[in-house]
Amino acid sequence: MEYMSLLRLSAVFLFRHRARTILALGAMSIAFALFGTLDAVRLVFESQNTGDVPRLVVTSRRSLNEGLARSTSLLFTPLGVPVGQVAWANWVGGYYQNPETPISNIAVSADYLRLYPELHVSTDTLKRFAATKNGVVVGKQLALDRHWAVGQNVHLLGVPFQAKDAADTGWTYQVVGTFEVADQKLKLLESQFLSRWDYLDDMAVYGHGMVGWFVVNAGKFERQDLLAAAIDKATENSSNPTRAQTEQAFQRQMANQVANVGWVTRGLIGATVTFVLLLTGKVMAQTIRESIQELGVMKAIGFTTRFLLLMLVVQSALLVVFSAILGLATATAGVAVLHELFPAALILQPISLQAWLDGLGVATIAGILVSLRPSVRTSRGLPAQLLRG
Repeated sequence: MEYMSLLRLSAVFLFRHRARTILALGAMSIAFALFGTLDAVRLVFESQNTGDVPRLVVTSRRSLNEGLARSTSLLFTPLGVPVGQVAWANWVGGYYQNPETPISNIAVSADYLRLYPELHVSTDTLKRFAATKNGVVVGKQLALDRHWAVGQNVHLLGVPFQAKDAADTGWTYQVVGTFEVADQKLKLLESQFLSRWDYLDDMAVYGHGMVGWFVVNAGKFERQDLLAAAIDKATENSSNPTRAQTEQAFQRQMANQVANVGWVTRGLIGATVTFVLLLTGKVMAQTIRESIQELGVMKAIGFTTRFLLLMLVVQSALLVVFSAILGLATATAGVAVLHELFPAALILQPISLQAWLDGLGVATIAGILVSLRPSVRTSRGLPAQLLRG
């Protein structure tokens, strides 16, 4: 019964000035919506879930744009890498009809799809892909978005490689099938457009025999780092030494070409938490100051110091926790709607349970810490002191 009275009185005092409380709730809800969204962005670039197969990515040590000779892969076999467990790829790019919606066109070798079991491709599609020089396997979601059908010719423009038989920068491909991804965390892969590397190598005016990166299946090795070091050592005296790293590290490197996204998002999350702390402190200080005489009356009629302290702390915690629930719910709904509208283009994953727990934890701790000092000082005051204001 005492706890029910505590919660009821805390809510009454909290909404004594409804306009101010609602504005504070709105401002902090926006902050927590930003908190949840930024945490989702941070997880995309820091967790880098790439499936269950341990893979290494080998690039030029000089630059990601430098490329490597196709023959470099011959150095991997003496290191114990089985035949068929090395693939290579080139970024091709381009756009279809609209330059503002680029295509993630990657030219891949014959063994590439074998190294990515998370990409579910039918046997018939693989046969057509092997038999069609200009064939492409596209993500299911990309095919749905572009209304592409199997057998359709797709002409991409804006490709940086000039084709021998084209007057423009266009390349014509034939859709031979689609692939699906079951893991929701990897759904973004369904925006990929996988063409054949040998088609690019035969038809491009320049860049023959060059690849952008190698992919090595390191599943049989207990220590991926030792294999990466061995690959780099084997090429250190070549004209183009390599940098071998895990796929997760490679993806972080690619993301950091634009900016250190993890660092930026953590900084913005920190700024968001600081804003919540400052706003909560200001609201609670003003609320306690305006209700000090009522608190004096409560103490005079028998309410204990402990009860008043708990009431003030709970009042602050309720304000921040309600804001966190509203903000995180808004972020969750917003990201879900965006996923429905742009399933293949949206990099954000749904707001996770961990983000909810982190947000509610931050809200609870912030509400308690910010209000603790003024609440202790006020609740310890004598009734006469409090009544004088």
